[in-house]
Order: sequence, then structure tokens, then C-alpha cells
Amino acid sequence: MDDFHIHSTYSDGLDSIENLIQKTKNFTMFSITDHNNIEANKKIREANFITGVELSNYFLDNVYHILGYNFDVNNKELNNKDLFNIYDKYVKSYCQNIKYYYISIRDIIESIKNANGYLILPHPFISCKNIETKTIVEKFLSVGGDGIEITPDFLDKSMEIINCYDTFYSVGSDYHSDIFNRNNTLGIDTKYFDNDERYLRNVIRRN
Repeated sequence: MDDFHIHSTYSDGLDSIENLIQKTKNFTMFSITDHNNIEANKKIREANFITGVELSNYFLDNVYHILGYNFDVNNKELNNKDLFNIYDKYVKSYCQNIKYYYISIRDIIESIKNANGYLILPHPFISCKNIETKTIVEKFLSVGGDGIEITPDFLDKSMEIINCYDTFYSVGSDYHSDIFNRNNTLGIDTKYFDNDERYLRNVIRRN
């Protein structure tokens, strides 16, 4: 069981990081990917945790999110770029104020890569607006992206794209709370991916 797409109270999730640590204690690997915020990453020391963030960006005339993983949260260049804290535009969420701003995809890729991280396109069959999913994935990979996210409701379609481009992939529920969650569960069964060298957990362990 893994989950690489979880939100906490540092963005629009309803669970504290303490609650999430308890809920994921038996997972093989997990990540907290708050919107434009890496504060949770600075507080978690669990052995099955990897750093994560979900960054908003403007790409191909549309707004998309990009997931960054396993980056050095203390990387000076990453923090000096102020990707996470210099913007003051807020949108009122159902639970709290969240920062929503749009970073150039070049800045995201440069910052996460320089901090030794990986870049994944989340929920590609939901995010792609007026563009074929394969087109946006191909463009994302061409500018330095590493792969896509698999969600339980699009497993077969996701694997078609992964096999087409032979790319890395993660799994994620996009968990926000027990009462509001796209897939109504925290954690993804990974028995189909455990032996695939392209699966993010195996990529991270290998490197």
C-alpha cells in the first residue's frame, strides 16, 4: 500500500500531519503533496515518507498541477527561489485560505530537478482541458517531466500511456479527508506495480 498524493491542513486537507502519519504508518511509502507549500515536509521524519508538493502552473495555455517528489527540502536554491511563499493572492477554500498562484513550468522543473527530485503529472485524465491526454503527457515529458500519476479509476488508460512512452509513474488518491476525497479512500494497493522498475517507489529506492 502506497499513496503519493495526500493533502494536509497546510493546504486544503482536513487532516493534520500527525493524523496522516498515523493513517499511513503501515504503508510502504507515502508523500504529502500540499498545494504550493512544503512545510509538512520539514516536520515529518518517518522512514516510509518522501517529500512532495503539488505546484500550480500555466502550461500550453491552461492551468495544470505538477507533483514534485523526493526533493531535498533544505536545498538552498529551491528555498531561495521563493516558489512557496512570496505570493499573496488567496482564494477562500472550504476549510481555510490557500495560496493559488501559477509558476512557470520551466521554474518548477529547474527547481525540483536541482533539488534532486522527480516531476509527475497528476490525474492526467481529469486535468487535461481541451487537449488530448497523450498530447499533454508528451509535451510534459519533452520539457523535463518524469511521468504520470495513476488513479484507481483510470488504471488501464494510464498504463496505456506509461507503456507507450515507457515513463515513470506514481499512484495517488488525491486524499483530502475521510469526508471529501475523490476516490473515497486513503492508500492504493500496489500489488500490480511492486515489481515494475518504472514505479516511483522502485525508482527512488534504486537511486
